[in-house]
Amino acid sequence: MKKPKFGKKQINFVLEIGFSQSVILFDIVSGLMLLFGGTALAYWLKSWAASFIPLLGFFMIRQATKRGLDQGPQLKIGSSGMWAAETGFLSWGRALPIIKTEMGYRSVATYLIIINRTYPERKTEIARISMRELDVDRRALQQYLDKYSPKQM
Repeated sequence: MKKPKFGKKQINFVLEIGFSQSVILFDIVSGLMLLFGGTALAYWLKSWAASFIPLLGFFMIRQATKRGLDQGPQLKIGSSGMWAAETGFLSWGRALPIIKTEMGYRSVATYLIIINRTYPERKTEIARISMRELDVDRRALQQYLDKYSPKQM
């Protein structure tokens, strides 16, 4: 079988990253525990205020189910640019990807932040993707970004 030729509109991506299946499973199990445990606690305490806990569990299960049903890639990286589900295709001339770790009082969150490269002085953020939800670790993603994206400004 002959390989198809890539036209101008077809882009060859080297890396495709989807949602992390282990995070989806963890969120479903945690959501079920909050849903049933919170319902029992609200019934035992006979308090409407305790009904917040099963509601939180329901929303955790709902979000995890949405991510589980979306089996397509969420991030693609190639030599000509990157594609994110939130933004679509962005060439390296426009996108400046940065991996940033933000620390709170008792939490640490890591994000892939895509900044508009054409106006770097404005620090215009195009997208913010949580690394927790992606099926790649920070070091591997940083190596791919260093290899394919132009050097930082």
